[in-house]
Amino acid sequence: MGSLLRNLLKVVLGLVIISAVGLYVMVNHSEIRQELVCSGHWKDAPTEPETAYLQLNEYRWWVRLWSNKQGNAKVQTDKRAMSEYFSDVTRVHDGRLAIYAFFDYDFRANQLGKFRGGYRAANKEITIEFLPTAIFIGTCDG
Repeated sequence: MGSLLRNLLKVVLGLVIISAVGLYVMVNHSEIRQELVCSGHWKDAPTEPETAYLQLNEYRWWVRLWSNKQGNAKVQTDKRAMSEYFSDVTRVHDGRLAIYAFFDYDFRANQLGKFRGGYRAANKEITIEFLPTAIFIGTCDG
């Protein structure tokens, strides 16, 4: 009876350790982050140089088990002090041919909202619509 209890405790301890490691990986390694510095200008003021800082987060495959989103993005600019969070980022293709599309998310309808911009990895080009009258266009460095 004592060896059976000892073996059962070993199995339970093993399951607890495996669960803890799995939870750690899911919490701390569920996204791939790119931090980009983008030089460009505003569509309405092409001679006014501007810098935008983009944090692009892509979720790993296991996040798709509980969410239908592929990632998110945060962007800020220097001179106009604009900031935006895109709760839904969709990637098309992989590697240098990757194209990221940034969308608002309509929580009431539980669906993608308005297309607000994107990033093309091959050319490192970015276009972000902060407002209908504030559209940033530029190129990024990793």
